[in-house]
Order: sequence, then C-alpha cells, then structure tokens
Amino acid sequence: MAVKVTSPVGDDVACVVRGSALTGFDVQYTPLQAGRHTIQALYANMEIVGSPFYPEVYDPALVTVGDISDGIVGELVHFEVDHSRAGPGTVTVDVTGPRKQPQPRVGSSGHGRSDVTFRAMEAGDHTVRVFFNGHSVPASPLAAHFSYGNISANWEQLRLIPVKRPAAFIVDPRGAPTAPVDVRITDPSGAQLTSRISAVDDHYRVEFTPLMMGPHTLSVSYGGEVIPGSPY
Repeated sequence: MAVKVTSPVGDDVACVVRGSALTGFDVQYTPLQAGRHTIQALYANMEIVGSPFYPEVYDPALVTVGDISDGIVGELVHFEVDHSRAGPGTVTVDVTGPRKQPQPRVGSSGHGRSDVTFRAMEAGDHTVRVFFNGHSVPASPLAAHFSYGNISANWEQLRLIPVKRPAAFIVDPRGAPTAPVDVRITDPSGAQLTSRISAVDDHYRVEFTPLMMGPHTLSVSYGGEVIPGSPY
C-alpha cells in the first residue's frame, strides 16, 4: 500500500501506513496548513477506487476577530470574524450577560468573513465567545460592558426640601429598555427611608418623606446599574 499526501501548495506531507491486506490499512498524517489536500492511495501499483481524495483542512488558530466596544443596552452591536485563511468552516458565537443570554446572528459578508450582530438585553459585563467548527479561536473570549445609556434624574429640585413633607423626583430612562428601579435614601443618622416608586408614562416617580434635618444621600440604580449623578 502506497499513499501520497500533498498540501494545498504542492508540498509532500509525511504519512505513516500501517497494516496489511488481511487486517486493512491505517494511514496517519499531520496537515501543516489549512486548505484542500490531495491523497493518492495505490495498492499493487494501482490506484484504489475513489482515489485521489480531497480532504479539507481547517485551522482555528488563523481566525481573527474584530474589536468589540462597550455599548448601550438595546442597541445593535457589530463585529467581524475573518476566517479567510483558516480553511472551510462555520463560525458560531455565544454571548453571555449577567443573567440573560443574547442571541447573536452570524451572516456571511463574503471573502471568508462573517458578520456578527447582537443586542445586549441588560446592563453589566458580557462575555463573547467565538468558535470555528466548534473550536475556540485565539481572541476568544472577549469582554464588553453595556449600560443603559444616559439615564437621568432631576436632582436639582432636591437641593432644599422641608422636613416631614413629601418630596419627589423623576427618573427618566430616556428610551432605555424597561428595567427595575432601585432607590436607597439615607438620612443623616444612617437610617434608610422608605420610598415609593411608580411608573408614570415613560418615566418613574420616586416619593419619600425626610424625617430629620440635614444632608440626605440618594442612590438610584436602573437594572442593577448606578445611574449618572448617583449617589446624590
């Protein structure tokens, strides 16, 4: 049994043939580059049925991944995976958030490149894992942080408020996806005050009643992330 393995550029690839006509033959070789190889197999100086064979070889180490920037929850994230030198194969992507797992879409952009898009569904750190034919690529995993954007609260009207009278302020998501609002109000003694949060149209109204004079601290988070200006 004689076997010849040729690389995509025409170089001979070393191979080892073991066995006999009675037990069958086992051929082992280690491809050194990605792409189509040619295998010619001869027995008794005659090419066997199906020869030559053309196995396709891929190399995940040759896959490169574009940068992923930090972003805003709900906005489209885009990056490119270049596998033009890695041989034939399929790109798959997993994205994991703090509690939710966005569903990425992978499409071909031509010339051995894949275009990946997804939308984060919550604020926090996300991990992006890229695979080529099921194997992790060198740049993977990647990390990106997502926030709810420029969420605001009208702190100004709380600069001076009377004691033992209801006070209120507005938290404005500014179009961010719906998420839990958490408010913590601490009086000068360190005690936590009770607050009431109600949804009004496209924003949230927070009401509380200060029980003593002096500076109070207000901390507001949206979807588990502290909003700009907090604590106030």
